[in-house]
Amino acid sequence: MPVAEIRSSLIPEGFTRREGQRVVVAAHLSNIGIAQRENPGPPFAFWRDESKIPARRDEMGTRNQQPTVPTHFQLMEVWTQVLGCKPPGIDESFFDLGGHSLLLANMMEEVERVTGKYISLACFLEKPTIRHLADCLVKEASQDDVMLIQKGKEGIPPLFYFHGDVLGGGFYARALARRLGAHQPVYSVPPIQLTEDEMPTVEAIAHERVRAIRRHRAQGPYILGGFCIGALVAYETARQLTERGEIVEDVLLVNPQLAGKVLRSHLRIVQKLARRQGKDARATVADFMRGHRKLEQMRAVWNAPLRDKAEFVLRNGRKIVNRKSSHVLDGEPADTASPIPSERSEWLLSAFEWIATAHVPKPYPRRVRLFLTEDQERATPFLVRKWRKAAKDVEVQHIPGDHLTCITTFVDALGRKFRLELAKLNSGLSVLFGFPCLAEF
Repeated sequence: MPVAEIRSSLIPEGFTRREGQRVVVAAHLSNIGIAQRENPGPPFAFWRDESKIPARRDEMGTRNQQPTVPTHFQLMEVWTQVLGCKPPGIDESFFDLGGHSLLLANMMEEVERVTGKYISLACFLEKPTIRHLADCLVKEASQDDVMLIQKGKEGIPPLFYFHGDVLGGGFYARALARRLGAHQPVYSVPPIQLTEDEMPTVEAIAHERVRAIRRHRAQGPYILGGFCIGALVAYETARQLTERGEIVEDVLLVNPQLAGKVLRSHLRIVQKLARRQGKDARATVADFMRGHRKLEQMRAVWNAPLRDKAEFVLRNGRKIVNRKSSHVLDGEPADTASPIPSERSEWLLSAFEWIATAHVPKPYPRRVRLFLTEDQERATPFLVRKWRKAAKDVEVQHIPGDHLTCITTFVDALGRKFRLELAKLNSGLSVLFGFPCLAEF
């Protein structure tokens, strides 16, 4: 059967193909509701026999791979709800997991609700996996600049949130916005589009973002927030707005990483060698990341329990004695199941790592709130001290999860803390500027 006929047979009755447009027939949706009532199961899902689902494969690393960007976590949650299954791997086929045309309609509708982006069935069916669906979403969002993701109540100062999701499109920001309450306006601010010709500083990026923000809101008061590299840009943007006489009421930073002395020394050495050898930006960043990974491995071993340190020494000692070839002495077998990033993706991650490492936050005369995970504080015990050196008033709050799950799996907890801080802030602003108080909503 031709591919076109196979795809057509998978499209539920009630879906009509037009030029980039989807038409849903109400009768089809009614049939879905009837089927769900007759076959009770998990939310958004039909009951199905788990024994008929093909077993997952882990051995070859081609399926059941782990999520690597926030969008993967969001799509895994959607598939888990729709299919009524355990969290799937990002390379598992929707149909191998028990999906069919009716569930496909449900899944695509939920994805559009969660991300705010419509992806055509034809695009998804090219490769019906979470990884491919995430790639389609990121491609769709790649042209977006500062974007209003929650309209909110007129008169409430908006939150400009720098999502910092370099590869994933920042769709998790919509989930966070919903947890701030329907009254709170939220704009999503993506990382800039990097070229391989230059490596901008955080200050240069923030300068461009100040102009972008003012196109949407010419005057303050402003509320800024951000995650990871986005947090660094949000802080510097707040500092530059304040220098221009604008009012920035609050800055909310989630895991705003700063480099330690050793890593910054490594970066300076790489810069000097690159200038001496005439290397371009791409080669320079590659040299930096090779050393960065080794320093990270050394730090992990240093912070590990004594037993793990001993095992590390024994493992790598045997490699040296036996003259086994190994490009890094990490003491771990190769992870065949880990995804291999594309050359462009790997370069982007490395470039933003370079930008973050080179950055030292300048003094800021107003309040900053840090939201830190336990693993972030453990990895960078100097972090709070550095931020307190830069900002006049720093408050630290702890959030559950690790660097990625704190904004995905545990977004409820982060949203509650953000909402509480914004409620306090807006209550004060209602007195100063006459904005509506949150108690009215």
